[in-house]
Amino acid sequence: MTASAPVAVTGLGAVSAQGWSADALWRGVAQSRSGLSALTLFDSPQHHALPVAQAPPHEALAAAASR
Repeated sequence: MTASAPVAVTGLGAVSAQGWSADALWRGVAQSRSGLSALTLFDSPQHHALPVAQAPPHEALAAAASR
């Protein structure tokens, strides 16, 4: 048997097709919105008919890419 160690939960977060936070995910679920859409983040002609669940662009990532 192994000894148990204390656990501290320091936050709750989520990155999903609904958005970049747990709140955005919960709002999408509560409103019965699907996160599935067409693939737009990169060109992939062999998968053109498949819906995907991609995280939407994030402002911080866009700002870092423009530097």
